[in-house]
Amino acid sequence: MDAKSPELDVVAEVLLPRRVPYGFHGIFLRESELRDQQLSPWPTDKFEVSPVSNPLGQNFLRT
Repeated sequence: MDAKSPELDVVAEVLLPRRVPYGFHGIFLRESELRDQQLSPWPTDKFEVSPVSNPLGQNFLRT
């Protein structure tokens, strides 16, 4: 979102490979803490998103 816009216009939408906890801000973690986070693999077999197979696919990643 564009913080300078009075309507907070959406600038970009990005599909992230993992769930981001509510209220998470990367600046509150040290780089070492971020590196130490256990990352689970992206479950491609259950959540594969493709603009071809998903009619809403174009909405998951747009600029």
